[in-house]
Amino acid sequence: MFRFTLPVFHGRGIFQYSMGMLPFRTPIHTIVGTPISVPRIENPSQEEVDEFHDKYMKSLVKLFNDNKKKYARDERLELELQ
Repeated sequence: MFRFTLPVFHGRGIFQYSMGMLPFRTPIHTIVGTPISVPRIENPSQEEVDEFHDKYMKSLVKLFNDNKKKYARDERLELELQ
């Protein structure tokens, strides 16, 4: 009968929290690690790119492992990078 479907929104309201169209409040945590020193190289070789990429990946895994007890849902989680 109808040629369109009405979308159903579920969220909180501005002044009441039981129903409305605003998203529910959810905390967002941002964690910043130590900076990685990278020199300026005009024409880097593939080996240099791979070296700094490996350094970045190791730093990212360390940052995740240092903070997963506080922010992760499950402490057994492992960060998988490809």
